[in-house]
Amino acid sequence: MKKILVVDDSTLIVNVLKASLEYLGYAVESARDGREAIEKLADHKPDMMILDLMLPKMGGLEVIKKMHSLDYEYKRVPIIAMSTNDSDGYKKKSLSLGAKDFIKKPIDLQEVEAKILEHI
Repeated sequence: MKKILVVDDSTLIVNVLKASLEYLGYAVESARDGREAIEKLADHKPDMMILDLMLPKMGGLEVIKKMHSLDYEYKRVPIIAMSTNDSDGYKKKSLSLGAKDFIKKPIDLQEVEAKILEHI
């Protein structure tokens, strides 16, 4: 069973994604901030990460940078970045740092599923 780490500070988004992804057959772990996401990488070794870019304690862009500086194994974990808007160029920045894809919030579950299938 493929494992996905969902990182978002919104309980609603985490719960919706978790329920939907578990229904599709994925094992889902969640984190509420960037630091917790880094900790859970080592503990759960996900096959993919869905990462909000606007997080407390450590932003999503910092999470991507940190992942790529820690271990080669983490560089291979595909990241789908999410943000409510792209007014500050978050999409471009996240992709240039190594995210595989970007989803604009509010999320469309069919789009999320398609992007997971494309990258996992």
